[in-house]
Amino acid sequence: MTPLAQADDLVRSFDWHSAPPGWLFVLFILPAVLAYASYVYAREGGNVSGGARVLLGFLRILVLLALLGVLFDPFFERTSFRVLSSQVLILHDDSQSMRDVRDGYETEEALRMAKALGLIEEELPRNLDRGDVQRAFVEELERRHPGFDLDRDLSERFPSRISVVNHLLGEGDRAGLRRRLSERHEVVEYAFSGATRAEVEGPDGAPAVLVPRLLSRDPAPGKLEGAGPETALRDAIQAAVAEMGEKPLAAVIVVTDGASNSDRETSIDPEELWARRLGVPVYAVGIGNPNPPKDLDLAQIEAEKFVFKDNKTAIVAHIEATGYEGEEVRVELELPPDEVRDKADGEPMIQRIVLGPDGTRDVVTFNHTFKHKGTHIVRIHVERLPKERTYENNVRQVEIEVIDQQIRVLIVEGQPRWEFRYLRNAAIRDEKLKTNTILLDADPTFPQDRSPDAPDMNRFPSTPEGLQELKREFHVILFGDFAPTMLGEGWERILKEIKNWVESEYFGGGFILMAGQQYTPEAWVGTEIEKILPVEIEDNPPPAPAWYKDVFYPRVTALGWNHPVTRLVPEDEANRRLWTDHDYGLPGVFWYKKVRRTRPGAMVLLDHPADVFETERGTEPQPIVTVGRYGHGQTMFVSTDEFWRWRFLTGDKYCWQFWKQAIFFMAKRRLLHGDSRWRIWTDKTEYPVGERIVVHAEVRDEASEPAKEKEQAIYYQVRWGGGEGEEVLSTEARTLKLAQVPDQPGKYQGTLNLFRPGEYVFWFWARGEKDVAPTEKGRHSIRVLDSTLETRKPSQDRKTLQKIAAASGGRYLPIWELAALPAPEPKTQREPAEKSEESAWHNGLVYWVLVAVLVLEWILRKIHRML
Repeated sequence: MTPLAQADDLVRSFDWHSAPPGWLFVLFILPAVLAYASYVYAREGGNVSGGARVLLGFLRILVLLALLGVLFDPFFERTSFRVLSSQVLILHDDSQSMRDVRDGYETEEALRMAKALGLIEEELPRNLDRGDVQRAFVEELERRHPGFDLDRDLSERFPSRISVVNHLLGEGDRAGLRRRLSERHEVVEYAFSGATRAEVEGPDGAPAVLVPRLLSRDPAPGKLEGAGPETALRDAIQAAVAEMGEKPLAAVIVVTDGASNSDRETSIDPEELWARRLGVPVYAVGIGNPNPPKDLDLAQIEAEKFVFKDNKTAIVAHIEATGYEGEEVRVELELPPDEVRDKADGEPMIQRIVLGPDGTRDVVTFNHTFKHKGTHIVRIHVERLPKERTYENNVRQVEIEVIDQQIRVLIVEGQPRWEFRYLRNAAIRDEKLKTNTILLDADPTFPQDRSPDAPDMNRFPSTPEGLQELKREFHVILFGDFAPTMLGEGWERILKEIKNWVESEYFGGGFILMAGQQYTPEAWVGTEIEKILPVEIEDNPPPAPAWYKDVFYPRVTALGWNHPVTRLVPEDEANRRLWTDHDYGLPGVFWYKKVRRTRPGAMVLLDHPADVFETERGTEPQPIVTVGRYGHGQTMFVSTDEFWRWRFLTGDKYCWQFWKQAIFFMAKRRLLHGDSRWRIWTDKTEYPVGERIVVHAEVRDEASEPAKEKEQAIYYQVRWGGGEGEEVLSTEARTLKLAQVPDQPGKYQGTLNLFRPGEYVFWFWARGEKDVAPTEKGRHSIRVLDSTLETRKPSQDRKTLQKIAAASGGRYLPIWELAALPAPEPKTQREPAEKSEESAWHNGLVYWVLVAVLVLEWILRKIHRML
């Protein structure tokens, strides 16, 4: 269609109803018309000049084209347009961080905010950022307003963020934003926090998709409440733009603190990409202090869940400080009263540290030797400092189960090599262990060594009953240097049962394989044992050296420094010197067995200082001591048998400490499941107050079969908690009924509302027991915090807002500059409103021209005496 004329709201164009394609007309129809006219007048007889023939041919062509025009049905079309005015979208952050946070600003920003809110009327000097002018201005305020306190009146006592927004954009529109925008645009407003989802079925039975949907439209001015539990900034902007309809969108104005924390954001693109693709400028109005509030956060306590009575254990506190660099703070360890009364190890319970820069962690280590078995709640308190955002995170606690139980360990060896001899002797002497040893190369009548209270075991069990008892009784099994076939007939079934013992949820046993110069580990390639190891075995490792020549010193890895197996002495510096100072510390070793590589998830505690193995990412050091998880159990591979050399001048002090801690560590998973007739767990260990959670449990009877009851009762207490560091102790034990999970015998679950902050401790009272004290079975605890994602890190995310604004072609500005926000340029859009047609052929003038051409041709033919 060809436009002929255009006005502001009307376009007139010409077109054909039945015209053939242009290429057909040009290539075939027009040449045919020309050829026909030329042929007609070329064959005309008579004495006619060439000029006359050309003129008559041209007239005939005009007539033919006119007749074709009639067939093609030409017409004129008139289109009237309407002009759509543009829209501006305002998005209001209505999440909890807007309601619950009162910002403490720096002096300059505090004064500007006070000016915007009308708290002060004086004009601010232009160069307010200069210290001398800033101080002079504050002194002038204090002179004009006796009792004026900058920190109190312009910082900590600012109203909440939502109050600031309601004040500036509420009734009366004090910032004048809506008034300025409505002069040139239509204003549409949304309140948002988390973008909710609706499942919508796709076309033709396609899977359902999640579509963002905003919480509310057209919020009442000044009535935002700040109730949303999260902020989905990206979802809100994209969803609101998608819902704006047919009118052009000039800009998006989002008033927010920018702390987007939703884990359900629909896009993983960086801000620069999705904001640029949005196609609309975003004006980000930031509210809130972009500087993190001052706070001391006891972020983590590291401690072993299970420790052994009379064994020293480390309790490590990780402290994250914001805004207190260089300040000294007191950190206190709180132990149960009986542990404090009998504390005799001389370790301090109070330490003072100097806090480091923001973004780093300060570490405080307490050591304690527990004297009483049972479950102990250990707390660490960090001193409260002035102007902290909250004191809720200055205290944290951890449950430690002190075990006064003998560890059942089975040591199986081929021949009595040195490592086995010293390991056997020390294990049998240790009262914390109940040890059995089996020397496979010994005579069948040889009485195998064992602890005095351990039952006789002269050969490895092979019957189903014997293997079941082995799995039930032992916590740790250690295999030394022997071939699998030396276990006797049925060795394949034996190894399969050991694999099941390690991986099963019920047992979760600990297995150690120690390398030797004859068989281990290459003899175990292709067996069930190979599958559970944390390393991949080399089929043909280099042979052990024929004579000892070069010594090497196993190197502690980054993971090993904090691991109980390689902590040979409690003090960090002394332990580090023991491993690294070769003149003072441990003697070196002469040989080890290489492996192909470590398995995913394996933890290397000691590695070789020089030798490496190849990986897809390059090279990694050859492991010397490696631990890993297989199913619900633990496994360890020790690639040398020369730790007995550490006995030089020190006896069992370090050699047995290593093996003892290795055995204890490998037994802990088994101990955790060792009383697995009762087990309680939750999906997480920390929850916000007010959340409804699911509590899971598993119960087995005395024969280890899943319980068949339809319902189980568990009990819980709120052991501590309270806001602002206030402690609460509830001695009342509450009951929670759990229902059996359909089609899952022995599995139960129930729901619980977390009604107050604190430490929730759950347990079973074992049947047949009348003691109601919480020395129960299946103990589990969770922490309930009186805060949400919105309030834990409430700083304004100014960088994100600036990225979104810059990438979209908009602008970032702080809330106190809201009155200066420029109204975006209008975007007009023309939309067809009405169309009409008028035939170009049915016109008197066209008919008269056609008749004139026909008459002229007839006259000229007569003049030249043509038929």
